Amino acid sequence: RLQSYMTPQFLATREEDLAERRERGELEDRSRYVREVPGTHFTPERVEPIGEGAWRVVLDVEIEEHIDGELVKDIQVRYPLRVVRFEVDPERNPWGLALDGFVGEPERLATQREEAAE
Repeated sequence: RLQSYMTPQFLATREEDLAERRERGELEDRSRYVREVPGTHFTPERVEPIGEGAWRVVLDVEIEEHIDGELVKDIQVRYPLRVVRFEVDPERNPWGLALDGFVGEPERLATQREEAAE
């Protein structure tokens, strides 16, 4: 569903990662929910130009994973993403922008629960 919002190279790396995880059995009976961290909606400060037609965009997400219905992960992560202008059918991607990879390593964020425990 999201392939029109990813460059072919980035889509290929995500599909390769998925295939490797499937092959290792990491996805067996596993479900993952990813959503934006509440209150971290778009602001201009989250976007930084890094070249002609390319931007570094910071996305903060909550990741919740379950295996056999049991919660095994509940974390928040900051992803520094590279977004580029992308020639694509405007019916499938009206903005003409696509994810092109990561600009640095993802960073785990402290959740309110973790901060309260400290």
